[in-house]
This record gives sequence, structure tokens and C-alpha cells, in this order.
Amino acid sequence: MDCLQFRNWLLSDEKGYSQSYASLVYGLFREVLDSAVELDYLTQNPSRIKKATGAISKGHHIIHYWTLEEFKKVISKCYIGDIEGALAYVMLNLYYFTGMRVSEALALWWSDINLADGYIKVSHTLTNTKDPDKKRKNYTKTAAGMRTIDIPTDLVDLLKWWKKLQYDNLPQQGDDHYVLSATDEPLHRSTVNNIVNRYADLAGVHRIQAKELRTSHACLLINKYNVDILAVSQRLGHAKPTTTLKYYSQLWRGRNRTVADQLNGAIGKIEHPDHSLVDFNGNQFVAL
Repeated sequence: MDCLQFRNWLLSDEKGYSQSYASLVYGLFREVLDSAVELDYLTQNPSRIKKATGAISKGHHIIHYWTLEEFKKVISKCYIGDIEGALAYVMLNLYYFTGMRVSEALALWWSDINLADGYIKVSHTLTNTKDPDKKRKNYTKTAAGMRTIDIPTDLVDLLKWWKKLQYDNLPQQGDDHYVLSATDEPLHRSTVNNIVNRYADLAGVHRIQAKELRTSHACLLINKYNVDILAVSQRLGHAKPTTTLKYYSQLWRGRNRTVADQLNGAIGKIEHPDHSLVDFNGNQFVAL
């Protein structure tokens, strides 16, 4: 009963919390009680008793993304004549045309990219720890995140150009180097958000979060090129296509338009009789 009352209190108008915030708080509360069970302070977690107090849904999630036209406006504001602008230009293209998670791309070394055959091996994640020796972890968010992403020739050429620029102008240490770096040190994920916001404002395009460049890639595949769900799922590193549908089902709007266009002219030309064929004896009459 205490758990149920706390859950209802979080959702009450009295507190005025958003549903996503209430979901976060109650989720942490349930995890605390899980720990209490593991430490033998409780025999069972009262917040997880079947049909008693379920988790709070995060509510409807609104997806923000850039269309290809919006993305082109943004990157057109990058001045590639200096290192800062060149890095921003490469970074935005890398995220938009691969769909990698923010931490996955930040963890990339040049040895992860095969420029000869045009693919990227995603196998590491960058963490926020201050210890430089522990920042790059040899795993991804999920097991399915360990994947190979084929990249277009345009992106291959851009990466070749950036690699030469980086090696000619930046201080290098060791035998391998971070791809998205101007100092041979990994960038913080907040830097990616700052770059996205900066160039969105310059282009007069609505802001999105850095992680929504991944969403933009999914939208590009689905609505622009009608890529099938299995290919999108594999490219994004989802364990199952159903995971992709769960998070990106809203993006299939373009496919809906395609279906509507295909239905045009389905019935062809219909010949209608020159008089009514209905023998109607009711008490209602409608004149046209």
C-alpha cells in the first residue's frame, strides 16, 4: 500500500511532475528495494508484487530528427579551412550516415575503420571517467551493438581526407589515434551536443540532441530510401527488428505515403447504371 500511495503521489497534480520524471524516480525507488532484498533487509520487493504496483510508463516519446535537406543546411555552415570546422564537418557526417551511438563514435580508433573496403567495426564505448586508461571500454551498450557498418564511398573519401589532415597537423602519440579528436585525446559527449547546437543555430534549423543524429540516420534509411526493417535493425545494432519498431515506428510515415500512392487508380474506371437499381420502400426520401 505504501508503494502504491508513493506511485500515485508522484503522478498527482499536486506535485506536477512530468510522467517521464515520475517514471525515473519510481524506477530508482524499485531498484533501491531490490538492493534491500539482496542485503536481506526485506524478504521481497513490495513494489514488484504482481499486479500490485507496476512501473510508471515514460509516456509518449516524441522523436526529433533532421531530414536530409535540414542536415545539408547544417553542414553547409561548417568552415573546413581550420581544424575545428573540419572536425565538426566530419563528426556530423559520421553520425548522420552510420547511425552510431554517441559514445561508440567517440571511441573509434583509425584501426576500427577499413578505408580500403569501406566499413567500420563498432566494438568499443567511451565512458565519462577521468582516468584516460579506463575511458575506452571494449564493449558496446548491448551485445548486438558489436557490429560492422558498411559506409558509402563519399564518407570513405571524407575520412581519408580527415585522416591526412589530422596526421599532418595534430600532435600524435602512440600507434593509434582517436578518429574524432583534434588533440589526440577523446572528446566528451557534451562537445558533440555543443557542435550540433552551434551549427543548427547558424543554419536556422531546429535543434536536436546529439543522440538524435542516430534517429536521423534511421529516418533517412526508412523514409528516403525505403530500407527494410531487418537492415535498419542490423545497422543500428539492435538485437531484434522488434526493438527497432518499438523505438522508431513513428518514422515509417514515408512508407505510408508510398502505400497511398500505390493505391491510386486501383479501381480503374467504373461504369455506373443510368437509373437506380435499388427498390426502396422506406419512409425516407433524400433529394440530390
